Amino acid sequence: VSAIGEWLGTIIVIITLMYLARQVHLNTVTNRVAGITGIADAARAIHFTLAGDRDTARIFLVGISNPDELDEIDRGRFELFMWGVLRQMESFHFQYEQGIIDEAAMKAYARLSVDLINSNKLMQQHWQDSKDYSPAFKSWIEKQAAQVARNSR
Repeated sequence: VSAIGEWLGTIIVIITLMYLARQVHLNTVTNRVAGITGIADAARAIHFTLAGDRDTARIFLVGISNPDELDEIDRGRFELFMWGVLRQMESFHFQYEQGIIDEAAMKAYARLSVDLINSNKLMQQHWQDSKDYSPAFKSWIEKQAAQVARNSR
């Protein structure tokens, strides 16, 4: 009876471990889907903001192409908008570091951030001067920018 009890206990432990492994896997998949959904939602929100408000779209387009044409208020609005985009990117970077967002998705979104930073002198200055971003995020973006530069040669 004792041997049968030990045998059943071993089987129950194995089944429990298999169940827990499956739950951990499902949780990982769910978190990754949520991370990718977060990126898609963020991009959609930016697009809807730009498409839904002509003035904001104008400020964004002029800010990207020729920031010197913006007056002081619009320049401030442009910088705040871009700060928000980069802070959002930093939040995705944190999720990437935790294994929630995979590298392919993160690199695609990083390319956009690098392009935005390199788009004009205003953004380059913001990036260089800003103390708002974590050192890990700044370092990662710098590595991505270096890779973009290497690939464009």
